Amino acid sequence: MSLPEPEKTSYMTPPPEDFSAPRPPGAGALLLFTVIFMMIQTLFMVLVLVLGRIFPFLPPTLLMLAGGVVSTLLWGFAAWFWITVRALPRSWLSLTVPPARGLLWPLLLLLVPVVVVFGSNLDMLVMHAFPRLQQPDPTLQSLTEATLETPLAWLLVIGLAVVAAPICEELFFRGVVLRSLRLRRWAFLPAALFTSALFAAIHLKLAGFFLLFTVAAVLALLAEHFSSLLPAVLFHALYNAFVLAVSLGAAWMKAPELQPFSMKPPPPVTSEIPPVSTSLLLLALSGPALAVLLILIRRSRPAPESIS
Repeated sequence: MSLPEPEKTSYMTPPPEDFSAPRPPGAGALLLFTVIFMMIQTLFMVLVLVLGRIFPFLPPTLLMLAGGVVSTLLWGFAAWFWITVRALPRSWLSLTVPPARGLLWPLLLLLVPVVVVFGSNLDMLVMHAFPRLQQPDPTLQSLTEATLETPLAWLLVIGLAVVAAPICEELFFRGVVLRSLRLRRWAFLPAALFTSALFAAIHLKLAGFFLLFTVAAVLALLAEHFSSLLPAVLFHALYNAFVLAVSLGAAWMKAPELQPFSMKPPPPVTSEIPPVSTSLLLLALSGPALAVLLILIRRSRPAPESIS
């Protein structure tokens, strides 16, 4: 009599673990919590502006960056709240180095420009359909202007964009939100779609929504497949560094602004946006490249039986 084959697990199916009380938060609670935290962030930034008016001797750039750092750290506090106050498993926030073959980290680096090309051209197609969405990114504009001012501002911007934001946002969105939905028996696809839409929405960027959504979807795949937030944190940091480098390079060289990284309102004739045919061609090229890279990244993790 032959024994039944063990059930194969996939990141497209709910996790097999038996989750006991307390029950993880659902989509409604996570959505409400995120909205409340966004309101707290807004109130905090308003407070920073008020302090700047009350104490005009404080450098406005450094004050704004300090406020941005604290505002970003709030997402780390949000993760701590659910894990500590609600007594959820700390294993959700694992930042351990996952078992992987040597190509994982170079593949993540190569994945960044491919994701940017794919997501930004989706946004450009939307801009062609809705020209009023062609708005500058105020956050990116502020970061770029602040970076060019003083060395201290440079360090704060790097710390905010490449260290604080990737860690804190991954702890909450992929560590708490995605994992909570998975342990409430959501399949991976709807859980990733919900988490990615929520992540893109908090940035309040209509013109860059699909780029952020694409980035978040890749982050969800990485966190799910490797059962660790470290690959997602690294990819998030590489993406932020790439976007900041593009913006700084354009500012230093006074080159034409690149959509959707433009920091200035576009002219009446949207000559800076590539034609629809160009965006479709770039999507046709970057889409398969993105799929191939994700397949290679998935294969870079050794099979469970090969892990000693």
